[in-house]
Amino acid sequence: MRNIAPTPGRPDPYADKMPHCTAYPPEAPLAQLLPDLVGACLAVDGPQQVPDRYAVVVDCLHTSRNIDVARLHHPCRPIIAVVSRPDADEVLTALAANAEGIVCLSDPPVIWRDCVNVVLGGGRWFDGPGVEVQMENKFTRYEISRGAQHPGDVTMRTRTYVRQNVPDKLYR
Repeated sequence: MRNIAPTPGRPDPYADKMPHCTAYPPEAPLAQLLPDLVGACLAVDGPQQVPDRYAVVVDCLHTSRNIDVARLHHPCRPIIAVVSRPDADEVLTALAANAEGIVCLSDPPVIWRDCVNVVLGGGRWFDGPGVEVQMENKFTRYEISRGAQHPGDVTMRTRTYVRQNVPDKLYR
């Protein structure tokens, strides 16, 4: 294997800009807590002053039904589900609702920033200190990532993990 220097491409116009997000529903307690949770890592905008490029942080602390409603109010914007704890049931429910990213309420601000950057770039974020550990201990299926925006594309890391760990759990 040899190291190949990356070829210079188009410069990223958002490289030096702080990522933006807005909370949904705007009257939820999460909307008031969000600036304190993310610190100076993210710019939190109100529902009336959103920029042209932002992610929607959805309050899924009690129910993940807010994801579908947030898609109606913010079409074509990436959705990030905020779960109260890194429990596999909550994470799988948010995945089934086709959220582009999942963060735990207790994750540090750097994780929130990384999540927003990834989903704004078109990726999916299911990482973080708590979410990853819990997901490795529960059932995993490829079909969970299927949806209108993500037609079942699974990363090589997920594919390798599933091959190594899931078959022994599926038929118990």
